[in-house]
Amino acid sequence: MRIIMRHLLIFSVLSMGWGTAQAHMVIYKDGIGIMSNASQEHSNFDVNYSLSHRIAVLYRHFRWLPEGAINDDDFEARNIGQVNFLLKRWNNMDSQGNVYAGVGYGEKDTASYQFEADWEDREYYIAAQYQALDPEIGKSMEISKLRIGAAPYVGSSGDLHSWLIMQYSKNTILENKESLTPILRLFYQTVLVEMGYSFDGDFSLGLMFHF
Repeated sequence: MRIIMRHLLIFSVLSMGWGTAQAHMVIYKDGIGIMSNASQEHSNFDVNYSLSHRIAVLYRHFRWLPEGAINDDDFEARNIGQVNFLLKRWNNMDSQGNVYAGVGYGEKDTASYQFEADWEDREYYIAAQYQALDPEIGKSMEISKLRIGAAPYVGSSGDLHSWLIMQYSKNTILENKESLTPILRLFYQTVLVEMGYSFDGDFSLGLMFHF
């Protein structure tokens, strides 16, 4: 739990800004996103700056608990620089879809790759994500996620918005572990919070804001 409490502290210090929160790899020109996600096996802290509405640069600090480790002192970490691209966007009257890709490089000759696709309207949401770290020495890591969500109500601009999400995930950090996690997503103006508790008993927390 210490890793999750650390992310809560970071977020409480940083969470001041303006705009509208969106969980996207690229946002609007000159937009800055600060994101933090933590679970019992891995976590990341990201700072993302969008050079345009199609390209963003990202700093990521990624930590994970290697196979066989038993406490927080055994975590390994990498600092990664990454470039994100909006490959395609569909803007419809009442919905939006996006496809993103990212590639990066960091400490200990570690390459990173990321792909995301999402679609949502005011009532429904679906998203898929693939993320990989490929170090020159050591075991490669892959995390895949698929999400389906629905809004329990349709709010107006300025309201607190919420989503009920079911997430399937698979990661190779712990022997291709698969999990199914109900998630509550809340966002209000600049701030987005996600809280999940898997059927395996693992708690996860995601925090984000833009300015």
